[in-house]
Amino acid sequence: MNTRSKFAALAGAVMVSTCLVAGTAPANAAVPCGGYSLIDTYNIPKSGPKKGVIELYYNSRNGKNCAIARGSRVGVTYKSVTISLSKGTFADHDYGQFAQYAGPVYLSARHKCIDVSGWIGNTKREVHGVHCG
Repeated sequence: MNTRSKFAALAGAVMVSTCLVAGTAPANAAVPCGGYSLIDTYNIPKSGPKKGVIELYYNSRNGKNCAIARGSRVGVTYKSVTISLSKGTFADHDYGQFAQYAGPVYLSARHKCIDVSGWIGNTKREVHGVHCG
């Protein structure tokens, strides 16, 4: 095999292995707030037929919260999630037409109360003054 053929074979092998690695999902792909622990869930809406859930996560190492709004049904629909410090200070928001969930959104809130809200379609849920410790 001449040098040019060896180089072409090596380049092809590198491209194949790169594609295989790039196509592999990270270990935390199923957990939108990777490295954070789930601390609470809130049904959307609070009562009645469940359209989805707000998932609230916390990372004790960096003092940050993370939230997503996940729909109960498969398919693209409007989803929105907001996380903020209580008393109305806006922090982070995500919205749009999503298949799985809106977010993740993050907030540094060690020892502070937070508010979270989520929309699935035209149904909203707001939770105020939680996880103050």
